[in-house]
Amino acid sequence: MIVQRAITEILEANNDGYENVNLMANDIDVYHGTWNNEDGRELLNVLMSEISYVDVDGIDIPVNTVKCKNLSAKAFLSSNDVNVTACCLDVNYNNPDDVITMHVSPHFWQFIFSPRAERVVRPVKAISVLGARTAVRIAYKAFQMSQNYHWNGIDPCSGTLAKSHKEKIDSMSVWENTPFIDFKVLSKRTHFLLERKNKKLSCTQCGTGRANIHCAYKMCVKCCAVHVVRGNNEACNIATHKKRASENIANDGIDDNVDDGEGEGRVNEDEGPGNNAADVEGEGQGL
Repeated sequence: MIVQRAITEILEANNDGYENVNLMANDIDVYHGTWNNEDGRELLNVLMSEISYVDVDGIDIPVNTVKCKNLSAKAFLSSNDVNVTACCLDVNYNNPDDVITMHVSPHFWQFIFSPRAERVVRPVKAISVLGARTAVRIAYKAFQMSQNYHWNGIDPCSGTLAKSHKEKIDSMSVWENTPFIDFKVLSKRTHFLLERKNKKLSCTQCGTGRANIHCAYKMCVKCCAVHVVRGNNEACNIATHKKRASENIANDGIDDNVDDGEGEGRVNEDEGPGNNAADVEGEGQGL
């Protein structure tokens, strides 16, 4: 490959303890469409409805043809969101002396020439313009390359996913480092969404206990009971919280030494108030 050959040539000229990385393409994206005469002053405009996957004789990896507007190498690099994909080949048959030229972002070279332990697949654009699709691409590239990755604050629940992103998430289920074990993929009519399965929630009273997300006061069971009994407040809507408050009233006091069972763990968001799963506490589930 041209990029791999360029890396090799650089190393042959100056190899100062570099830890090599082998680049292997798993597909080829061919961008075509309306050329950008402003040479990258506008971002690439990909026409999502005109992406095709084709088989090409003599090429044993998928070829994706992507129609777009404002096409140029600079526009592509300006629109790119992941450091390890920040390179492209410009094929121009109108220039017989230089048909193929390589264009590479500094973010790509930084990844390639970093020590192996410091190579991290990460975003290269502002967090505000990134979301679920970038998060999937970053994780998938890290999965393919056996590299570390970092979302740098990207919210994977922001924005929509296409079928291809859903397939990437599915393929990463065998990866021990997959970040999507804590998410579920919701299927909509024309797209997919990511939603967090679990959420950590600290008690609003003590700050150290784990609150039940469905608690009316967002407290752990012990603090909720205290809040209801001592403050003469309305009972919580969680069955176990109601039960603890009733027991405290029946015992004419509050036992602050009773283990509430709401230690470290995760708060299940999938069950609503009154469901059995949401009402079971005291077994280390952080409910």
